[in-house]
Amino acid sequence: MDLASLVQITATNSLVSDNKEADAGISMEEAFNTINPASNVFNDTVYIICEKKNFRTDALLTIFSNEYKTKVIYTSTDGIPEINDPICFVVDVTSTESKLAQKIIYYIQDVAYEKNKHIFLIGEIEDLKNARPFFTRKDISVTEFARPIDISQTIDDIKEIISVPPRTVRRKQVVVCDDSLTFIKLLKKTLEKRYEVFTAQSAFDCIKILAGMDPPDMVIIDFEMPTCDGMTLCSMIKERPEYKNTAIVFYSGNSDVDNIIHLMPMIDGYILKDKPVTRLDAELEEIFRKKKKERKSKKEKKEKKNKGK
Repeated sequence: MDLASLVQITATNSLVSDNKEADAGISMEEAFNTINPASNVFNDTVYIICEKKNFRTDALLTIFSNEYKTKVIYTSTDGIPEINDPICFVVDVTSTESKLAQKIIYYIQDVAYEKNKHIFLIGEIEDLKNARPFFTRKDISVTEFARPIDISQTIDDIKEIISVPPRTVRRKQVVVCDDSLTFIKLLKKTLEKRYEVFTAQSAFDCIKILAGMDPPDMVIIDFEMPTCDGMTLCSMIKERPEYKNTAIVFYSGNSDVDNIIHLMPMIDGYILKDKPVTRLDAELEEIFRKKKKERKSKKEKKEKKNKGK
């Protein structure tokens, strides 16, 4: 249940979106100079893969280059490279339409498997959805970041993930509680690609599951359930101190504003069932990032308070 930091940007930690230039700690020339131009061998290298030069990948290149050797591969011009010893792959999936881009994606999957390395995908939600069919291996670590992204936070997340080899990474545990078997099956099928999923068809079943395991990373609760509703189950979980780091998320068809307003101080997210299920991954990962940020802030405040004593 404990929820699972690379470069400190020397400028401000700003949100990078499609209409805002990234603040960079060093110039692009300095970034490229970290690579030996006389050598075609890039050992222990972060590979950034994109269709063509753009400010988002330039920002990633600049920041990563503060700490790692970095190589950009432009799928529209560079062809299929020879990749030796990667640290990880960061792929901008804005365009995966070209046959060459698809061949490179297939190639890096095999390298990631052989070398036991992580792959990170960055793109709009629709771009990520379009790219997924090309990532056919089920035995590699692939993590998605939906734009707009906070570059600083994203790189912090990437650094934390690559500190552990993929095959020993603990998958986040998610408990889903819904009295509808249809929605349980839908959520399990959608989420089990990324998380370890446990399901319960009642609040009592959910309590039994929680009692038999370490605190999970997240509990997803339906609002309206017979005998014991979602709000009551949420209150019971929140009363237990061991679940202080567990994200509580409501996934419900109830759109009553008063109910949502009443619940929000207690929970970490409220997702309506009429939203496309394909957006769930990105929304849950954003909730995890927010929860992690809150824990970090509380820890820093506590440390500051202790120092002041």
